[in-house]
Amino acid sequence: GVWASVKTGQFAAIAPVCAYGNPPTEDIADVGVWAFHGGNDIVVPATESDAAISSLRKRYPNKDVRYTRYENSPHPIGWPTYLGHASWIQAYGDKDPVVGGTVYKGHNGVELFTWFLSQKKGL
Repeated sequence: GVWASVKTGQFAAIAPVCAYGNPPTEDIADVGVWAFHGGNDIVVPATESDAAISSLRKRYPNKDVRYTRYENSPHPIGWPTYLGHASWIQAYGDKDPVVGGTVYKGHNGVELFTWFLSQKKGL
Protein backbone atom coordinates (compact mmCIF):
# COMPACT_ATOMS: atom_id res chain seq x y z
CA GLY A 1 0.00 0.00 0.00
CA VAL A 2 0.85 3.64 0.15
CA TRP A 3 2.80 3.34 3.40
CA ALA A 4 5.09 0.72 1.84
CA SER A 5 5.66 2.90 -1.24
CA VAL A 6 7.63 5.33 0.91
CA LYS A 7 10.41 2.75 1.25
CA THR A 8 11.18 3.04 -2.46
CA GLY A 9 12.57 6.54 -1.95
CA GLN A 10 10.85 7.70 -5.12
CA PHE A 11 8.19 10.00 -3.70
CA ALA A 12 8.30 13.54 -2.34
CA ALA A 13 4.77 13.19 -0.95
CA ILE A 14 1.98 10.68 -0.44
CA ALA A 15 -1.74 10.97 0.15
CA PRO A 16 -3.00 7.84 1.92
CA VAL A 17 -6.75 7.47 1.42
CA CYS A 18 -8.60 5.13 3.79
CA ALA A 19 -5.26 3.42 4.36
CA TYR A 20 -4.75 0.40 6.56
CA GLY A 21 -1.62 -0.36 8.53
CA ASN A 22 1.22 1.47 10.16
CA PRO A 23 3.40 4.11 8.53
CA PRO A 24 7.09 3.24 8.31
CA THR A 25 9.20 4.40 11.20
CA GLU A 26 12.05 5.21 8.83
CA ASP A 27 12.19 6.57 5.30
CA ILE A 28 9.29 8.97 5.86
CA ALA A 29 10.99 11.90 7.59
CA ASP A 30 11.37 13.84 4.32
CA VAL A 31 8.15 12.70 2.64
CA GLY A 32 5.09 14.95 2.75
CA VAL A 33 1.97 13.25 4.13
CA TRP A 34 -1.65 14.28 3.72
CA ALA A 35 -4.03 11.50 4.71
CA PHE A 36 -7.78 11.25 4.09
CA HIS A 37 -10.45 9.04 5.62
CA GLY A 38 -14.22 8.89 5.89
CA GLY A 39 -15.38 8.87 9.49
CA ASN A 40 -18.16 6.49 8.52
CA ASP A 41 -15.93 3.99 6.65
CA ILE A 42 -17.19 0.48 7.43
CA VAL A 43 -14.44 -1.29 5.45
CA VAL A 44 -11.33 0.29 6.97
CA PRO A 45 -12.25 2.10 10.19
CA ALA A 46 -11.09 5.71 10.41
CA THR A 47 -9.31 4.77 13.61
CA GLU A 48 -6.62 3.24 11.35
CA SER A 49 -5.75 6.66 9.91
CA ASP A 50 -6.26 8.35 13.29
CA ALA A 51 -3.61 6.06 14.81
CA ALA A 52 -1.20 6.32 11.86
CA ILE A 53 -1.29 10.12 11.80
CA SER A 54 -1.01 10.33 15.58
CA SER A 55 2.05 8.08 15.42
CA LEU A 56 3.69 10.25 12.73
CA ARG A 57 2.99 13.47 14.60
CA LYS A 58 4.52 12.05 17.79
CA ARG A 59 7.59 10.72 15.99
CA TYR A 60 8.13 13.87 13.89
CA PRO A 61 6.68 16.79 15.91
CA ASN A 62 8.07 19.44 13.51
CA LYS A 63 6.80 17.71 10.37
CA ASP A 64 3.75 19.06 8.57
CA VAL A 65 1.51 15.97 8.62
CA ARG A 66 -1.95 16.76 7.27
CA TYR A 67 -5.09 14.78 7.91
CA THR A 68 -8.59 15.32 6.62
CA ARG A 69 -11.26 13.15 8.21
CA TYR A 70 -14.57 13.62 6.45
CA GLU A 71 -17.60 13.20 8.69
CA ASN A 72 -19.41 11.24 5.98
CA SER A 73 -18.00 9.73 2.82
CA PRO A 74 -19.90 7.94 0.06
CA HIS A 75 -19.73 4.31 -0.94
CA PRO A 76 -17.83 3.39 -4.11
CA ILE A 77 -20.05 3.49 -7.19
CA GLY A 78 -21.63 0.06 -7.59
CA TRP A 79 -20.70 -1.08 -4.08
CA PRO A 80 -23.46 0.37 -1.90
CA THR A 81 -22.65 -1.86 1.08
CA TYR A 82 -19.18 -0.28 1.41
CA LEU A 83 -20.51 2.92 2.97
CA GLY A 84 -17.86 5.51 3.75
CA HIS A 85 -15.07 3.75 1.87
CA ALA A 86 -14.90 6.14 -1.10
CA SER A 87 -13.28 9.14 0.57
CA TRP A 88 -10.99 9.39 -2.47
CA ILE A 89 -13.95 10.95 -4.28
CA GLN A 90 -13.78 13.84 -1.82
CA ALA A 91 -9.99 13.91 -1.56
CA TYR A 92 -9.41 14.16 -5.32
CA GLY A 93 -12.63 15.95 -6.29
CA ASP A 94 -13.16 19.64 -6.94
CA LYS A 95 -16.77 19.78 -5.71
CA ASP A 96 -18.96 18.12 -3.10
CA PRO A 97 -19.79 14.71 -4.59
CA VAL A 98 -23.32 13.44 -5.12
CA VAL A 99 -23.65 9.67 -4.92
CA GLY A 100 -27.03 7.96 -5.00
CA GLY A 101 -28.78 11.32 -4.61
CA THR A 102 -26.86 12.17 -1.40
CA VAL A 103 -24.55 15.18 -1.28
CA TYR A 104 -21.37 14.48 0.68
CA LYS A 105 -19.76 17.63 2.07
CA GLY A 106 -16.07 18.22 1.64
CA HIS A 107 -13.61 18.19 -1.22
CA ASN A 108 -9.90 18.93 -1.49
CA GLY A 109 -8.96 18.24 -5.12
CA VAL A 110 -7.41 21.53 -6.21
CA GLU A 111 -5.79 22.09 -2.82
CA LEU A 112 -4.41 18.53 -2.73
CA PHE A 113 -2.85 18.72 -6.20
CA THR A 114 -1.40 22.18 -5.45
CA TRP A 115 0.09 20.73 -2.27
CA PHE A 116 1.54 17.76 -4.21
CA LEU A 117 3.22 20.13 -6.64
CA SER A 118 4.72 22.17 -3.79
CA GLN A 119 6.51 19.13 -2.30
CA LYS A 120 10.21 18.67 -2.97
CA LYS A 121 12.20 15.49 -2.81
CA GLY A 122 15.72 15.69 -1.42
CA LEU A 123 18.21 14.87 -4.12
